[in-house]
Amino acid sequence: MTVNVDTRWLAYMVWGIGTVIVYGAVLRKGYRSWHAHRDNRARRELIERTARFFVALASAAGILFALFGEPGTGFRALVISLALGAFTAAGVIEFRDVPADPSTEDE
Repeated sequence: MTVNVDTRWLAYMVWGIGTVIVYGAVLRKGYRSWHAHRDNRARRELIERTARFFVALASAAGILFALFGEPGTGFRALVISLALGAFTAAGVIEFRDVPADPSTEDE
């Protein structure tokens, strides 16, 4: 008996869904840290982790359309472009983050 498994689904489960699960756990950890500390550093980390989670969602959609979408369609290119744009935006957010002086940090 031969089982025909489309390896694209396996790749999507590991790469697309796995990325969302990992960054969902990272976001949850950041939320817990912010909830416990309620300071500027924890808030900045939560914002950065939220941006990375949205990148993971966009990447999962981009991977889905890259694996299963029709080549050359406008919608496929749009979704992949959104994923890459989200990645760039998360980098800009993280780059603009200026670490606070610990001596002036809100307590």
